[in-house]
Amino acid sequence: WLILSWPRLKIFALFIICLTVIYSGYFNVFGAIAAMKETDFPFDKYQGAGQWLKNNTPPNSIVFNASWDNFPQLFFYNHQNYYIVGMDPTFMYVYNQKIYWFWRNITIQGIICSQPEKECLSSVYTQKFSQRREDLSQLLKNQFRAKYIFIDNQKWGGQFQKHQVFQKILENSSLFRKVYQDKKYPEVIVFQLKDN
Repeated sequence: WLILSWPRLKIFALFIICLTVIYSGYFNVFGAIAAMKETDFPFDKYQGAGQWLKNNTPPNSIVFNASWDNFPQLFFYNHQNYYIVGMDPTFMYVYNQKIYWFWRNITIQGIICSQPEKECLSSVYTQKFSQRREDLSQLLKNQFRAKYIFIDNQKWGGQFQKHQVFQKILENSSLFRKVYQDKKYPEVIVFQLKDN
């Protein structure tokens, strides 16, 4: 204890502690900034779609979102609507497996099937888009009670678009109408189910 009472040693120890805090803080801050740049996900990406939905849909209407991870930003910009999935899809699976498989298969595979894809009949893969549109229209009305569909069809790994087939089913249809496409982020699209 006698050595620690020396004033110079105490100042030196304080200096080392401060230097360690500054050094680790510097790398934490710049590491976080670098990590944000690596993800390259713009925070305003869903602002236009969220505002469009807020201004053009009735309060409490249901939006069928193709990916669960779209929810936080969509909800931030528009919390007057309900979204099909906002947390990990496992919660939907636990709640209702049939609904989960319908959601997953249509958004990822572009097929209408209420079972795991391996158990779906091969005919659902060869079904014409016109029939898929009709089936999807009924599915959205009756099972999901959704009139609006939100898609962020961004490229994954610079190669493929996750919801490409789903988007093709919705496009050029008399049952669905593209009501919003973001100018800055054209992969962000909102479709509306037309009234029959």
